Amino acid sequence: ERWHSDISTLFSGIRENPDVAFDELFYQEILAKKDEFDKMSDEEQIEFSNLDLSSDFLNCELNFREVSDAIDRTKCGKAYLDIPNDVMKNYNAKILLHKFLNLCFIAGVNPSDW
Repeated sequence: ERWHSDISTLFSGIRENPDVAFDELFYQEILAKKDEFDKMSDEEQIEFSNLDLSSDFLNCELNFREVSDAIDRTKCGKAYLDIPNDVMKNYNAKILLHKFLNLCFIAGVNPSDW
């Protein structure tokens, strides 16, 4: 499956912490949980997920603080897509990334490199 390949690629760089690494066992556990969830009735799924479905929480734009905090937590000396994390910690880079992420969200665009 495509998502399995994408997630495996995403987690392949996180080998510093083996507890976080994506492997076949993790994949099988997730499939089992998905099957269990799919067998539930709609009411059981709603109760199990404990989500307020009337809430716009999941559909609101990212705020600058969320983006900035996430960037601040990245390790220096590392990079994603050839952009060093150190560069992204610059205030203007954070503004640009914040605007870009919200534009992607609003437009429903998911860049293929992600």
